[in-house]
Amino acid sequence: MTTAKRKAEDVGNINEHHLPVKSRKLGRHSDTDTGHASRRCLDLESLPDELLLRIIHFLWMKDVITCQSVSRRIATFTKDPQIWKQMYYAYFVYTRFAYPYKHDSIRRKSQNSPYTMFDKMAGMDWKSKFRLRYKWSKGRCSRREIVLASETLPETFLSLRGNIAITADVECGLRAWGMRGQQHTLIATSRLAVGDDCHHLQPSALSVEVDTRSSSKLLIIVGFHRGVIGVYTLDLSAEFFVPQQIFSCFDHEPVSSISQSGLGHILAMSSTHALSLFKLAWGSEDEEPALVYSLKSQSDWTPVSVRLRASSELLKASITYVFPRFVSGWSVGLQELNWHPQSHELLSTRLATAPQQGDTGVGLHPRRTFKNPYLPPTTTKPTSLCYTHPYLLATHPDNTLSLYVVRSTDSELSISPGKRLWGHTSDIHAANIGDRGKAVTVAQGDVRVWELEEGLTSAAARKATPGPMISVKLQPAPAEGNPETIKQIQLTSNIDRDDIRIGESFPTAVDFDEERLIVLKNKGSIAQALLVYDFT
Repeated sequence: MTTAKRKAEDVGNINEHHLPVKSRKLGRHSDTDTGHASRRCLDLESLPDELLLRIIHFLWMKDVITCQSVSRRIATFTKDPQIWKQMYYAYFVYTRFAYPYKHDSIRRKSQNSPYTMFDKMAGMDWKSKFRLRYKWSKGRCSRREIVLASETLPETFLSLRGNIAITADVECGLRAWGMRGQQHTLIATSRLAVGDDCHHLQPSALSVEVDTRSSSKLLIIVGFHRGVIGVYTLDLSAEFFVPQQIFSCFDHEPVSSISQSGLGHILAMSSTHALSLFKLAWGSEDEEPALVYSLKSQSDWTPVSVRLRASSELLKASITYVFPRFVSGWSVGLQELNWHPQSHELLSTRLATAPQQGDTGVGLHPRRTFKNPYLPPTTTKPTSLCYTHPYLLATHPDNTLSLYVVRSTDSELSISPGKRLWGHTSDIHAANIGDRGKAVTVAQGDVRVWELEEGLTSAAARKATPGPMISVKLQPAPAEGNPETIKQIQLTSNIDRDDIRIGESFPTAVDFDEERLIVLKNKGSIAQALLVYDFT
């Protein structure tokens, strides 16, 4: 028998007689009171700070939270940023790998990671970051409701940037709502007409980005049904709108989609699929934006969406569209146009379409069985398209979605086969994709958050990896004071509360950032409201 094995047996055979006299007396006293074998208890308060901090580093989230209520000294150590940073990577970073990880290997990986050893984000509140990400993964949030109008407006458009929500409609014009904390207030308003142009302008598209000339301003581009485009700025420090100019884009054709870049470029598409690229004249409000390029599509299939991305070397426009196939129903396509950002020379144009093979299913579906895990592609036309590189998301009338991945390099442009996503039980009214692989879809009475990267992994990898779910339904906590109703902020005096509760709600738009999610809903023909889901 080896020495190591003999020592292990000796440790396993220790009984009460091997303990010191003081310990045996304590053990006999414990047996009398509880009837259980005596055990030596370790006093955590007697441990040095370094050892106590090291022990807490090996605990999981629930155990760390439990330790916060033990004593003030231990609660201080549980606030260490490195503990929550290590936990953040273990829960949300390494679990996204395609191959399965065991809990112990994830823990060792996060401890030895260069991201853990070398802190490139000094001063970050990792505990708050972990709490925010954990709430998103579980769908836990609070909800507030803002009544926007006493009647349903024809078209209202919505955008969220930072702590500011921008709405545009024909009756109230532009409105900015502050979303900081639990107080959601109206901070600025402006009419849509600029200068002497006092016509009744009805918006048809909206784009909001941070102004590259000043981080304290938002640049707002509004497209109208008359075929014109309005340019506005919102001064966040002074809290007021500054109308800049309105210029003609299309000949009385509605602007159906619009996008902007950080270099002052505007990409607009009309209802007849005419595409125009403009360059804003910085510093001159009287000079209209210059028309850089103009194209006309040969097809008129809808939906179509445009996306403009800019860098110091390239200006890239992406047009996503749908088209019918003779055999396999409908499919999606993508066209890329690349310009030089200064000379505006068209450098290249490329086209890619999704493969014709059947979409692989992801999620629970009644027709899917073990012998038939695949379903044929949908034969109905998609109702909407969302594209944020590299993810392309299409919604369908059968309450499902199709997820595609776009690969765009210097030498290749391709679209992966679509994967079907199930989860909603009613029509999907609105969808949006964020910048970090997160998407939000809204149906009647159902708001879901999708982790698009999880939707691309195989079923075996998702089952073996302790990562987040593909989608989660939001479960907002009841409002304080009355758990059965949502807190409503009334901005008009002629709205009947009973009529608002009775009116059937239909979501029309959705947008989100890292901390909150907002949904625009029409409550029948009675009122229009803005739902704010806060994860902080």
